Amino acid sequence: MDQESKDQESQRRPAKESQMSVGIAIGMMLGIALGVALNNIAVGLALGVAIGAAIGTSLDQKRKRSDTANHDERQKDRPS
Repeated sequence: MDQESKDQESQRRPAKESQMSVGIAIGMMLGIALGVALNNIAVGLALGVAIGAAIGTSLDQKRKRSDTANHDERQKDRPS
């Protein structure tokens, strides 16, 4: 593959973004709700951020597995 076709291929693919921020945002919402229910928002928020980090990590891993599977499938479809 020459340099020009590599450049074109990299321009077509969107930038890979981490899903950690999405996970933390979801976790914070859950944590605040938990904190209100427990009458201790600080503890709920801390738990929410921790849970959100775990959610973000799992979303990143899921995306990575999906991207790898799609890449392998495209390689099989390409003529040699």
